[in-house]
Amino acid sequence: MHPMTLVSHGRTTTGEFVVSTLVDESMPVGAQPAGQPFPVRVEIVREAPAPHLRLVSGSIHMLGTMTWLDEIETARLIAEGAIPEHVAFLASAAGGRLGFVNSRRAVVNSDTGITAFQIDVLGESGIVPFPGRKDDLACYDTVESLSEDNLSMICEAARTKQIDGVVQFHPEFDKSCPHLYDTVVCVDADPHGLSLIQFRENGSFQAFVPFDVPVSTITELREQLDLLLINCDQ
Repeated sequence: MHPMTLVSHGRTTTGEFVVSTLVDESMPVGAQPAGQPFPVRVEIVREAPAPHLRLVSGSIHMLGTMTWLDEIETARLIAEGAIPEHVAFLASAAGGRLGFVNSRRAVVNSDTGITAFQIDVLGESGIVPFPGRKDDLACYDTVESLSEDNLSMICEAARTKQIDGVVQFHPEFDKSCPHLYDTVVCVDADPHGLSLIQFRENGSFQAFVPFDVPVSTITELREQLDLLLINCDQ
């Protein structure tokens, strides 16, 4: 196994899964010629943007093959705007390479367990995810701006079924972190809902609270958060 440590990933405008990285041709993966598939294992980890602790909200794993593109084809895709900007940035750097990944299935690990998907249902070409790379921190800040008391109220309302939500209790919380007791952290926010974790001395509660309607902007996120607070007060 020869891992690539600096990797960007995304989808082309026609839906192919691509990665770019800086490679050293002394490594086997870097010495692979363009146009010839070779086996790879892809792991993508989603971490909460909380600056004061590391929380992994989920990960996706794929087994398949990757095919490096040559410099001409890479330059063409970049010039046409066919690949995401962050993928193009690494691919166009000195030592950068661009590759297409081919895999039929993906396995997602999250707090709800392990789920297998056909790769073509994980996203559609032309759809921009929310939050994107540029507004991920703004999304986190918007949720955290509610204050810890309000976030605790949302968790408690979901736990007591006052509002819709899925709540799980994890008794295996690390007791060596007493400074986290009675705190609430935003684990993730996506178009469909909010994931929070509430730490207590005897464990932690993780709650997913759905929005009434999907969101695609920070403004729409604020509106749904305000609505959650209203529902909690009823």
